[in-house]
Amino acid sequence: MTFVEKILSKWGYSRKGALQSSASGGSDPFIIWRSSKKVPVDRAFEVYAGWVYACIRAIAEEIASMELQLFKVGADGDEEIFEHEILDLLDAVNPYQTGLELKYNIAAHLEAVGNAYVYLEGVKSEKGKPTALYVLNPAKVKVVVNRNTFPTAVEKFQYRTETKVYEFKPYEVLHIKYPDPSDPFEGVGTVQTIAQWIDADNYAMEFNRRFFLNGARLGG
Repeated sequence: MTFVEKILSKWGYSRKGALQSSASGGSDPFIIWRSSKKVPVDRAFEVYAGWVYACIRAIAEEIASMELQLFKVGADGDEEIFEHEILDLLDAVNPYQTGLELKYNIAAHLEAVGNAYVYLEGVKSEKGKPTALYVLNPAKVKVVVNRNTFPTAVEKFQYRTETKVYEFKPYEVLHIKYPDPSDPFEGVGTVQTIAQWIDADNYAMEFNRRFFLNGARLGG
């Protein structure tokens, strides 16, 4: 593997074939490189700063500010319900967070990595009612799929902490995702697909910063 191959492989690129010629007739050394996969969740969170953070925050705050409404569907029309246990739960989701934070975190996780996981505390069956809602860190969640069945189905969710790995049944975790056409079980976030662009922008900004710190001189 050449030096260039090693560098580009770290950015998720792989060699697809022989060197091709560009439309102008000259050879393009990068035309044979194509992004091979979405970057890992940890990598996406690494670039969650600067203008990336500002963009995600703007989206998440807008979604978090939306008021959730509950309606009862009837033959004579829909009737809005103002008092219900689900509304109480969504307003105060757990002892440490509000409904505003729940919506914000879900939106932020979706934009960054395409997956938001909410642990439904108190749910013991598929028809159980949650007593609290906790947003899980997507970087610590693993979707375990049973590939011995058809259709293939999610067997469980694993959540890794510093000291233990917890396992949850599918009905104990609400998994919200931005669909990934190549993966029916995990989503893909906006940041995951443009991480290389973000890197390039950050490198250019750092170059400019060092340029002016050096008295607007190129090295030396």
